[in-house]
Parts: sequence; structure tokens; C-alpha cells
Amino acid sequence: MFFALYVIFLIVWVIITISIASKNNHPYKTPIIILALLGLFIPFLLLGSFIWAFIVPKGGQTSSVAVSSVAEELEKLHDLRERGVLSEKDYTTQKAKLLG
Repeated sequence: MFFALYVIFLIVWVIITISIASKNNHPYKTPIIILALLGLFIPFLLLGSFIWAFIVPKGGQTSSVAVSSVAEELEKLHDLRERGVLSEKDYTTQKAKLLG
């Protein structure tokens, strides 16, 4: 009887952990799900995946999103310079700000 309740408790905990990671659109959702499922057999992994589901890295998404947005901004600046909207000095200044 106790074992059945324990297994039910673990299954519910896995479902909650997976739903939290999915709801938060966690960038490491797949590893969290794998750890949660392994947590059915090794409970401390379930605890770790549960905590990890709440911790979203700063920046929200992966760095590829940031790189593409910088590239898009550089393209827009180049287009503005080509059309004569931005002077060469303004273009250089804005480009330096974007590139750090």
C-alpha cells in the first residue's frame, strides 16, 4: 500500500515538473524532462529537475536569438546608411554600440 502511494506521488511530481518546464518555455526543457523521468527511479534527480524547472537563465532564450537580432540591427543600419538617412559618422557610432 505504501509503495503504491509512493509511486503515485512520484508520477504526479514528474507531471508537475514537466508542466512547469513547458509552461515557462524553459530553454533546457528536454533535459529537465529526461531527469524528471529518471527521477522515478532515482528520486533526488526528480528533486533536481523540479528545482531546475523554476530557474530560467538570465537572458531568457539562447544566445542565437541575441546574435540574430544584432545581425538584423546591423543590416537595418547599413540599409539606412545606403539610403542616405544616416551619415557615415552616425552609422559608425551605432555600429560600435551594437558590437560592444
